[in-house]
Amino acid sequence: METGAGQQHVQTANVPGKPEEVIQSITTGLAGVPGYTMVPTSPTSVVFTRKFMPQWALITGIVAGLLTCVGFLVLLVKEEETLNITAVAADGGSRLDINGAASPAMRTRLTGVVSTLPTK
Repeated sequence: METGAGQQHVQTANVPGKPEEVIQSITTGLAGVPGYTMVPTSPTSVVFTRKFMPQWALITGIVAGLLTCVGFLVLLVKEEETLNITAVAADGGSRLDINGAASPAMRTRLTGVVSTLPTK
């Protein structure tokens, strides 16, 4: 499990194709990014969620755990972040809206997938 929050990622792109086809291409390309769960919310929208241990919990858990065994319970703290991807019909194609927090692995994969989509 990764520690630390992802960075905010906001992106908009105009691409040819129906919104459903664009989302299908995106979900296929992003399937299997470590730590993420994909939840389709509609045919034109998908949400990726990731649970992670915050860095403060790791540091506090180790220090408190060395002082008292109960301190290791802090290591159970988890936070969740989401990345929303939506495609809407626009100008004979689709507008792809991406908004949310993304880990470095997701940002790299997302940049690659979006760059392979044809542009308008």
